[in-house]
Amino acid sequence: MTKIGIIGVGHMGSAIIKGLKKNPNNKIITENPVNPCVDKLAKELDFEVTNTILDFMSKRPEIIILTTPAPITLKIAEELKNISKDTIIISAAAGILI
Repeated sequence: MTKIGIIGVGHMGSAIIKGLKKNPNNKIITENPVNPCVDKLAKELDFEVTNTILDFMSKRPEIIILTTPAPITLKIAEELKNISKDTIIISAAAGILI
């Protein structure tokens, strides 16, 4: 089983989750501010929602996908600087180098 973390469950994050859930070997963990729409989607698609980076990181995802806007992506990248070197980070933000 692959633990995949998605930070940001907006339109892009939701679409990525829907695609990833087609493989039953993917365990999806997300981080998003409290949002009833995200909670509803989590129940429908069976994925875990956390509301802080600390809670998210405690789940130890192997792959992290950032679907946040560029300024937020930079802030989150700073918060992720101490993660395992084996963790793969993918950003959907254009022009941002981590």
